[in-house]
Amino acid sequence: MALNCDPSSLAAAANCFSCVGPPGEQMAIQTYLLTQIALNLGAITSADPSVLANAARCFESCIPHGMQLAVQNYLLCQLVNK
Repeated sequence: MALNCDPSSLAAAANCFSCVGPPGEQMAIQTYLLTQIALNLGAITSADPSVLANAARCFESCIPHGMQLAVQNYLLCQLVNK
């Protein structure tokens, strides 16, 4: 399935994630996903928001919320440099 990067299409597709939990939990999910991509583990078996939220719990509790954006930026830089 190709990714449609039109802003309205992205907003519609991401609608289910808007109710997954508080911003800190969503930040944890983003950090978890970026880490999985960066490590090429292929450990993601579901895109269901509740499954991702459960898998990302360690990132929510282990990395302070204020630091998660810095971690994400670091991971994105690593991905760009591959």
